[in-house]
Amino acid sequence: MDYGRGWTDQELEAAVNAYLEMLEREIRGEAFNKKAMNRELRDGPLAGRTASSVEFRMQNISAVLNDRQLRWLSGYRPAANVGEGVKTRISMMLEKRTWIGTPNDEPVVIGAELEQRTRAARARIGKKPPVQPPQGREIPDAVATVSMQYKRDPEVRAWVLEISNGRCEACDSPAPFLDIYGDPFLEVHHVRPLAEGGPDKAENSVAVCPNCHRRLHYGHDREQYRLQILDKVERLVAY
Repeated sequence: MDYGRGWTDQELEAAVNAYLEMLEREIRGEAFNKKAMNRELRDGPLAGRTASSVEFRMQNISAVLNDRQLRWLSGYRPAANVGEGVKTRISMMLEKRTWIGTPNDEPVVIGAELEQRTRAARARIGKKPPVQPPQGREIPDAVATVSMQYKRDPEVRAWVLEISNGRCEACDSPAPFLDIYGDPFLEVHHVRPLAEGGPDKAENSVAVCPNCHRRLHYGHDREQYRLQILDKVERLVAY
């Protein structure tokens, strides 16, 4: 075991980044493999660390999130008796992030459970639609979640929007409406998401209409559509 050997800031930040990436995927209901991530870390920035020490560090991160009453990653139960020094350093790594929204300003989806329950309800309602709508809730329950939003370069975003000339670079349609400033409304999408290591550069950014943006995130053909856009827009690089 190597619990006693101090972790560098670079090692700790790599662990935090990997943890948040997995948490984001869990929140979105996407598949991921903790063991594969552990192995990837030990093949890279955490070379020399054991699998168990990396897992223990993930439990340390869960403990910090749990202390803040924030969602932690399933399977990494918060470690007990984490040293205050370690907690402080992990907190500093977490605070480098802006804890609102999700990568690329996506709305938070509370895990796969919401989607699964919605699909089940649609299947039930579709068989025999009730005359009256469901009652709903006057005051919805609040759930504390955590996700990260990267600091994006406004120069890159502005350039991409200007070069698009008010047309979606994916489907060529004009922006569907003007924003509050009177400009064509388009959204800047990272072709390789920042959470997956994509750079915040013009070569990885494309101006798209809201419809194409949703398709790139939630469409059943999102990967094929991404490749189609990479082939279409000359400046883009397949990171």
